[in-house]
Amino acid sequence: MINLEKAKNAILASEKKAVELGVTVTTVIVDDHGSIIAVSRMDNALNISPKFAYAKAFTSASLGMSTADIAPFATDVKPYYGCNTFFGGELTDIPGDLP
Repeated sequence: MINLEKAKNAILASEKKAVELGVTVTTVIVDDHGSIIAVSRMDNALNISPKFAYAKAFTSASLGMSTADIAPFATDVKPYYGCNTFFGGELTDIPGDLP
């Protein structure tokens, strides 16, 4: 389980990397159950980015795998097909997070 101090350090690392890449991001850190521990939206990050970031973090925590790893299982006739419509759209197969 990640605590608040570690969550804040993860946000700082995320923002440092974003600056290196010349992008702005929203970072959401959740616990094992998908409950938010910490959130940070960099200046000029897309207005929708907090929703994307939360969906990716929630999905990863809930399924115990990176959303990038979900993609092969989210195609037609696979177990996570249509996962982006589950739970009112709270799950996603958009890559970019870690469990």
